[in-house]
Amino acid sequence: MSRPTSFTQWRIASAIRRLRENKGWTVREAAANMGVPKDAINHIENLRVQKPNPMVVRGMAAKLGADEEVALELEAMAKQCRNLDATGWSTSLESVPHWFKPVMSMEAEAASHRAFSLNVIYGLFQSEGYMRAMLSLDPSHPEEKIAENLNLRRNRQRDILGHPDGPPDMTVLLSEECLARVEHEDFFQEQVERLLELDDLPQIGIFILPFSAGLHQSIDDSYTIFGFEEPDMQVIYLESHLIGHFETAKKEVEHFGRMFTGSMVAAVPLGRSRFV
Repeated sequence: MSRPTSFTQWRIASAIRRLRENKGWTVREAAANMGVPKDAINHIENLRVQKPNPMVVRGMAAKLGADEEVALELEAMAKQCRNLDATGWSTSLESVPHWFKPVMSMEAEAASHRAFSLNVIYGLFQSEGYMRAMLSLDPSHPEEKIAENLNLRRNRQRDILGHPDGPPDMTVLLSEECLARVEHEDFFQEQVERLLELDDLPQIGIFILPFSAGLHQSIDDSYTIFGFEEPDMQVIYLESHLIGHFETAKKEVEHFGRMFTGSMVAAVPLGRSRFV
């Protein structure tokens, strides 16, 4: 998958794909019915066009049945891709991988987060001590790089969790391993208190999936399901150590939604876990 320059590209790609799927058309059928090359649709939907032509996007949306308001909005998004770094984050932060910048934009724009963390505390919920310990694990990180990353993470937490209108709706499920792994670290109590503080907010629910739950549907993956104000728009984000992967296809969104719901069945609220 090509590397996106901004989340706006994802919004355009998702909207075009959703319009096509609502028609019940494959890419080949859409191309034939719209009188455009198949590659033109594929390139938009698969993020191979970093700066899509605004008029092409508008015309494609109209041919796929979008009303004028939606077509104009997509045209405006395409113009934004051409004129702005729509991630909203400084490109001078060299330590931020290119693939992670869209994630920061998604976090900021999402109306809801549903996340499962398998091994590591959800990034936005990490305490200062936990963040520093994680960043210090990489022997190639000089102190100045650690300081830059800490500042970035603080800013992400401040902008999203400390937003004047409050944070988005967030349901975060942590495997017990996330806390058990650091239970004897000197920052452990600070981390637990940080989680309890966040869990007290009306928009946030934190749950623990205990070891006693045994095998569960999310056992292989850490993932976040971002929901947005646009009807039916959701993005699945999966992250490994070196790269992030995104899914917007309805089938994948539904799959991860079922996984999350299934794993929540065995979860306990943070306040009733053994760590409190």
